[in-house]
Amino acid sequence: MFRKKYIIALGICVSILIPRSVIAAVSSALDTAPSIAAVSPTAVAPATTANVDPKLIENSLRDLGDTLKKVYSAANSLQAECNRVYNADALDNVIMDPWMEGQPGLAHVIPPPFPGALKPLPARKKWIDYDQNQITQLLKILTTEVNGISGASSIDTSIRVSVEIVQDNLQQVDAQYARLNALTNPSSLDDKGQPAYDKAAISKAAQALKDEASGLNEIRKRLLRQISEFDKSKR
Repeated sequence: MFRKKYIIALGICVSILIPRSVIAAVSSALDTAPSIAAVSPTAVAPATTANVDPKLIENSLRDLGDTLKKVYSAANSLQAECNRVYNADALDNVIMDPWMEGQPGLAHVIPPPFPGALKPLPARKKWIDYDQNQITQLLKILTTEVNGISGASSIDTSIRVSVEIVQDNLQQVDAQYARLNALTNPSSLDDKGQPAYDKAAISKAAQALKDEASGLNEIRKRLLRQISEFDKSKR
C-alpha cells in the first residue's frame, strides 16, 4: 500500500516538474521511432565479403576491358582525322613511274612520294563530331562500370588498393576528356567558315587519352588477377 502511494506521489511530482507538452512529444517519438533493425530504403549498405560475388566482379572487369578498347579506338580515329595528308605530286609520280616501282629509268630519281609531296588535309567537322560523340558515350559507360566494381573493395585489402587506383585513373581519363572536348568545339572559325581546329593539339590530347586508357587497362588486368586468385583460394 505504501509503495502504491509512493509511486502515485512520484508520478504527480514528475508531471508537475516536466511540462505535459514535453512528455507528449517524447511519448510520440517513442511510438513512431523505427526499430534498430530498420534500414532506410535509400541507404547504401556497406559492402561485405558475404554479399560480393567475385565471379560477377570478374565479368564486370572483362566488360570494362572491352569498353577501354573502344575508348582507345575512338581516340585513335579522332587522331587519324587530324593527321590526314594527301600526295601533292601523285600525278607526277604516275608520269615518271607509271608502275610505282621507284625505277622509272631515270637516273637519281627518288622513289615516290617525293619529299614535301605529302600535304595536310583539313579536319572534317562531321568526323570530328562523330568521334568525339563516340568518346563521350563511351566515357559514360566507363564511369558506370568503374562505379560498379567498387564493391570489390570489401573482398581484400590489396584489392581495395587496386580499386582505388582504378578510380583515381578514371579521374585522369576525365581530365583528358575535358581537354579534348574543349579542343573539338572551338569558338572561332577559319576563313572558310569551318571550326578552327588546332589539329596538333587535338592529336596530342587524343594520344594522352589513349595513354590513360592503356594505363587503366593495365590496372584492370592486375585487379582481375587478384580477384581470380582470391576466388580460387576460397574454394
